[in-house]
Amino acid sequence: MTKQGFTLIEVIIYIALFGLLIGGALVATYEIISSDNHQQLAIITAQDSAFIKAKITWVLSGATNIYSTGNSLVIDNPSLGLITLEEVDHNLTIKRGSNPALPLNSSLLKITDVNFIVTTSSVTTNLITNQKPFIFINYLHY
Repeated sequence: MTKQGFTLIEVIIYIALFGLLIGGALVATYEIISSDNHQQLAIITAQDSAFIKAKITWVLSGATNIYSTGNSLVIDNPSLGLITLEEVDHNLTIKRGSNPALPLNSSLLKITDVNFIVTTSSVTTNLITNQKPFIFINYLHY
């Protein structure tokens, strides 16, 4: 007499092993997706921060008067006019003369703290974005 099929214990063991494999695959897939989102946010943070640094450097080139009130920076540039940089509603904004202020960062980058320190030879910008601190130092050339 030959045996055909599986016993109940064999079926239970196979189902348990299959469940473990599927569970492991789901955990691995979730980790890949969440690390991808984290990496994308880190890339956006780095790109926006580099853009903000470039804008600050551009505005400071050729400036004649620079003063800070802590979280805002006012620059008098003969070729650009009066430029104001300040943090408004988690955005670093730039305002040229009487024009409306425009955000320098994307909506994915939340700026929680800005501090400008002006000395006779440099402007230091301290930003905290998405819980990451950034420090930009621009040396002034008169």
